[in-house]
Amino acid sequence: MKKIFYSIMMILALFSCQKFDIEELNHSTIEGKKVVVRIGVDFPEMTPLTKAFGDDPLTVGYLPLHIVVFDGDGMYVERTTATFVNRSPDDQANFLCTLTTSSDKRNIHMVSKATPADYPGTGYELFNSLAVEGNQDAYWQKIQFPDGIRLDENDSTQLSPATRARLTRIPMLRNYAQVTAKKAATISNFTITGLTVVNTLNKGTVAPYNGSVLNFVEYMKPGGGEKECKSYFELLAEGYRGNIPQGATLTNTPAALTATDPSFVAAGQPYYLYERTQPGDETNTFVIIRARYGADTQDTYYKIDLIYNEGGVNKFYHILRNFNYEIEVTYVNARGYATAAEAAAGTAFNNLTADVKLKNLTNISDGTARLFVSYTDSTLNTTSDVKFKFKYYSNFQAGTLSNSSVTIGVENGNIFTGTVLSNTPITSGEWQGWNEVTLDVKDGALGALAKRQSILVTAAGSGLSREIRYVLREKRTMYVTCDPHLLDPVTHANGNVYIDVPNDLDSTAFPLHFYVDTNTKSLYPRVDGPASGQIMPLVLTTDSDGRGSFAFQRTLTWDEYSSLPDAPVTPGGTPAGYKRMTCWMATNEGVTFTDSDNVTVTVSNKYFNDASDYFIRVPLMISGNYVNGELYGQGIAISLVVTVTKPNAPLKIELTEGLVGAGDYAGETTIYIEPTTPTVTIPLTSTTFGGTR
Repeated sequence: MKKIFYSIMMILALFSCQKFDIEELNHSTIEGKKVVVRIGVDFPEMTPLTKAFGDDPLTVGYLPLHIVVFDGDGMYVERTTATFVNRSPDDQANFLCTLTTSSDKRNIHMVSKATPADYPGTGYELFNSLAVEGNQDAYWQKIQFPDGIRLDENDSTQLSPATRARLTRIPMLRNYAQVTAKKAATISNFTITGLTVVNTLNKGTVAPYNGSVLNFVEYMKPGGGEKECKSYFELLAEGYRGNIPQGATLTNTPAALTATDPSFVAAGQPYYLYERTQPGDETNTFVIIRARYGADTQDTYYKIDLIYNEGGVNKFYHILRNFNYEIEVTYVNARGYATAAEAAAGTAFNNLTADVKLKNLTNISDGTARLFVSYTDSTLNTTSDVKFKFKYYSNFQAGTLSNSSVTIGVENGNIFTGTVLSNTPITSGEWQGWNEVTLDVKDGALGALAKRQSILVTAAGSGLSREIRYVLREKRTMYVTCDPHLLDPVTHANGNVYIDVPNDLDSTAFPLHFYVDTNTKSLYPRVDGPASGQIMPLVLTTDSDGRGSFAFQRTLTWDEYSSLPDAPVTPGGTPAGYKRMTCWMATNEGVTFTDSDNVTVTVSNKYFNDASDYFIRVPLMISGNYVNGELYGQGIAISLVVTVTKPNAPLKIELTEGLVGAGDYAGETTIYIEPTTPTVTIPLTSTTFGGTR
């Protein structure tokens, strides 16, 4: 197995944190006075590397600092542009601008190298979606003045000491991240020659807006004294995973990589990129390190996922602005891929378990050892104990079974108590050689909202592992509609059974098997529907009383589910947020001779509550003096018109009450005919004045 061991360090505060002393606030009430303000700004430390990302802002010939002021409710107050004055010996950039004093709360947004829209919108409207692209960097910060922008009570030409303090050493936040790679000092068989980052975005927002709390992100920890920067995990706990601009597209994709790819930066240099929420699929952002192994004179390529381990589970880092993702290579035992394109298409060296292409495989090997699990995803709707099976060979070719080397990583989390109730070898039957593991589900964990938890099955020595992902929630509601309710008055009447399911189902539940049954056992899939709705095998079922029965099984795959149309919203029926699946059915009892006879259709699935609807079979009713609206009595001639779908097939008509055949069928109560046309007319005579016929 090719191995490369590494670590990723998250380095925030690419600028230096500074002292930020807040003096006691004064409460001068002078309002609305224009005053010249001196603003001191700390830009992140930079090394001039490119014409965009990485430039030192103060080496640019003209650097305006745009300032927009809002009140405490986020409504526009005024805007101005500060002029660069000089740079202090302590590297503070100093600007001058004119602001209006107020004792009311004020919020100031500052932005450099990007220009907010020139209209009096709210803070959200002006800065949430403001973006730059094409490797253009930008810098932003929001400063709050809870007691307003105040004047000095002893000198009305100057700002108060507290206001001046808030306008000093303001730490500007850059809108991009960087990735770097290095090797540990103990590594002598590995030389890094460059790196690139694959699947980056072509644009980035200027300000970090957190949609989960509907506010801009405070990157610095609150309070006076030393201003400390928040960690990645503190921001994650606040719900921030990046502010992605509308219309952003992927750049530096795997398809674009070439042997002499210009996107690689030289060894020791950072790679800059806009922030991005990792989607958790094959388009995740990852790194390719170009390096030489041992005494090689040719470069090979190593794919590295940006991941961390939490509770035994590998998770992807989101790419957040102002962080340096530093990869340190600590061990290598093989060459990488021959080309960057092969590396991009292959498995990450550091993330065999979490690689998107492999995460759903139930067995995995490093060429010698092999680990099997019985499944990798499961949806639960009860709090009964959960079982799965595993089998591990430390040497698969030799048949060396080593189940005792496997550990089960399960935490006290959303679903499980963290207790492995049993881990038992299976000694006979089809699962012989496997171990069965039983996990304890928390009492009271089941509810209307979905809960998720993963466990990790890991083999010592080889490091092979499989993540098993669980979703727990109570049974959900589906809706069934029979259409049309009133069947055509023919023997083989067509009818559709619509099954409406929620549009937010988890992929772990698929494929779903729905069982379609009727009280009359008279419904079957018809042959003129599409294959997805027509292929419905007959399966044996067991009812709630343990009695055997049968039903038709309709299977729904994830791919089909993803393309299903939205279900129509019906009063008292299907609400918004559902998808519609169709079963194309027919019944062999479209006509009946009773006055109340429905075909009730019931659909069941283990993840949903049962749902039902019905078809109505058309009765031939004669009551009072009328037959289907026409006057009749004893001895009245009646024409029975029957439409058939299978001409030349024998047809039997039984007249059980109040009618007798006429014409060629005179006196007959059981009539046999072989229709030669789709419509057959049979002459009848009423034998009683009124009543059911």
